[in-house]
Amino acid sequence: MPSVGNHASQQTLFSASGFLFLLLLEVKLRSPPSFFFLSFFVKSTIRLTAFN
Repeated sequence: MPSVGNHASQQTLFSASGFLFLLLLEVKLRSPPSFFFLSFFVKSTIRLTAFN
């Protein structure tokens, strides 16, 4: 892991964990869990990690 993009990856990880927290909160408020948003989050996370 190169130390050049260390700060950027930390920022991405922080925003991703915040988004995951909001997603889990929304799923908790709604009774049926939305798997569409979960799969979308996983795909976007993989895409962000690939570009970083």
